[in-house]
Amino acid sequence: GRRLKQWLIEQINSNIYNGLLWEDENRTMFRIPWKHAGKQDYNQEVDASIFKAWAIFKGKFKEGDKAEPATWKTRLRCALNKSPDFEEVTDRS
Repeated sequence: GRRLKQWLIEQINSNIYNGLLWEDENRTMFRIPWKHAGKQDYNQEVDASIFKAWAIFKGKFKEGDKAEPATWKTRLRCALNKSPDFEEVTDRS
């Protein structure tokens, strides 16, 4: 669980993922862009990048493997759900 928290904080602070950002000044709440792959403006390179990064970090994906954005997304969701460090706050749009 610790690794996920540390990794995720680093990713949010890096500002390289579109839409992955802190929601509050105290940095206790963040937003993960969770765009559905069926959406017309969905772009795997952009919209799945944080999920792909987690798969790479965990050794589940390396360049050249078949891309499985839905699987990557599920993996990160499961990791977040299992971790005591996070709780989901839905629908703050």
